[in-house]
Amino acid sequence: MQGVSEQEQAAIELWLYIIDGLVFVLLLLLIVFAFAIRFIAKRTTHPCQWCMEFISKKETVCPRCGKNVVPAHVA
Repeated sequence: MQGVSEQEQAAIELWLYIIDGLVFVLLLLLIVFAFAIRFIAKRTTHPCQWCMEFISKKETVCPRCGKNVVPAHVA
């Protein structure tokens, strides 16, 4: 068996650093995307006071339990 030359080893390490960087960036983007979705959902929904289902702030009747809810102020 032949060993890997220093040049090939450097190329392999470079590719591994590139792949590690891409994985890190993708994970960071997923985290930012999750926080953005949570922020948007928080601004446009609120929990029903009867069943805790998240509903639009404009709705007056919960689609899950069918009870009347007090509509929240839309920001």
